[in-house]
Amino acid sequence: MSALGAGAFAQTQTFTSPDGSWSESSSWADGSVPNVGSSSGVNSITVNFNPSSGTESTILLDRATRTSALTLMIGADTTAEEITFLGTSSLDGHATVINASNYQSGVINLAAQDNDDRFQNKVSIVSSIKKGVTVNVLTKTPTLAINLEGNIVFNSQTTQKNFTMNGTAGGGDLTICSGNSLTSTGRLNLHTGTLTVEEGATLKMTGASSGLRMKHGVISGTLDLSSGGDFNVSTNKIGDRFSIAFGGTSGGKVVFTNTGSLTHSLAAGKDVSRPRVTGELYVGTAAGAMKFSQDLQLSNNSTLILNSTNAISMNGGGARFVVSNLTPDSYDVVDRDGVADAQLIIGKDADTGASVKVDGVNTIENIYMYSGSSLGLTLNGNKLIIDEINAFDSRDESDGIIAGESMYFTIWLNDFIQEGNLVIGKLYDAVTTNDVYNYVQIGNSLDGEILVSYVNGHDNADGFSIALVPEPAAIAALFGALALAIAAYRRRK
Repeated sequence: MSALGAGAFAQTQTFTSPDGSWSESSSWADGSVPNVGSSSGVNSITVNFNPSSGTESTILLDRATRTSALTLMIGADTTAEEITFLGTSSLDGHATVINASNYQSGVINLAAQDNDDRFQNKVSIVSSIKKGVTVNVLTKTPTLAINLEGNIVFNSQTTQKNFTMNGTAGGGDLTICSGNSLTSTGRLNLHTGTLTVEEGATLKMTGASSGLRMKHGVISGTLDLSSGGDFNVSTNKIGDRFSIAFGGTSGGKVVFTNTGSLTHSLAAGKDVSRPRVTGELYVGTAAGAMKFSQDLQLSNNSTLILNSTNAISMNGGGARFVVSNLTPDSYDVVDRDGVADAQLIIGKDADTGASVKVDGVNTIENIYMYSGSSLGLTLNGNKLIIDEINAFDSRDESDGIIAGESMYFTIWLNDFIQEGNLVIGKLYDAVTTNDVYNYVQIGNSLDGEILVSYVNGHDNADGFSIALVPEPAAIAALFGALALAIAAYRRRK
């Protein structure tokens, strides 16, 4: 045992047993059990885990009686590649709190002796979890406080499967396994990390500053933000304040599978922090399974892919989206040189990128276009009804035309659309079919022609049907190429 002087970690010891108990002197390099506990008044210790054989170290935390929790710092000289802490029935009932900030690479398991519920809440973790570290939380623990750069997996092996943590930030990955639930009382900002919520698992956000951001994610369970709040990444920029963000500051990919669901609500006065897509969001949930209390913002350079029918709703009504041409973290307009600010795609496989046939018709209640913004539409042969498309002034978030100023936006058609597959009920101020061409254009360098007709055949009362068909010249060229191919084949025969 070597004294470090007065301070938080007053002593350092080395645990050499591959699988031993705290209370056994043979488990320790110097043959003595650490002098911590009520009698010594020492509340912290640094331990190097250097197993005498193998690369794994398991310690049964049957330490002496204490009047408070013991903080155990994993030493910087640790050689174990996997460390398992087994909580047991310490006489005073206080936990051992693990500080892993020195541990650079490996696996940490937080468990209970014999997976016994009586020994839950005996081991916890604080501090940073470094990029090369995975923490498996195998028993219910006291509230976790971590800075996540590595990975943390909630997968209780006891009957107690409800976890609590007070938020985290960093580039790490967080996984909630089936049958487990995690309540975060602070924000989760996985701005470069991945959130996985397995089928039958739940993530619940609570508290006034409990916004959620994930760069990547696979959501097959439940996200519950019904009691959640929001947060500001940049306190001086209201544009980076949100309740939930799908994607990081530069792209990302989040997938909701057919068993995934989301419930979102935000207190009055929080309307500036609407949920937003900042990367790719794939939605394959059941109808109405993603419930938002605010319009979903499609931020600059984002993509929303709908692989099921009418999965998204707002306040019990239909889906409403806001298309933004602003940078994700400010109110600065971005010039994307003719490329759509956001993309809306119906039917695209999240793994292969192939077109997907979606059963039924997707209906969107309203799309608000920031003035000067653009939205790319790709239907992949599927059907889409948009009840209304309106203009939106990004400076004061008011609808309609500002006195003395014009509002404009562009809808890009990025694939050929057969007649009847795209219907827009109200297109801002368009009255005639000719007016539609002011807002709808051909994208992706397609050689085609936009055809617009009235749904009811005589006026705009029921909206416009919009199709994009190949130009006659393009069709003729296609048939010509086909004829040449057939002729060449016959010559070879």
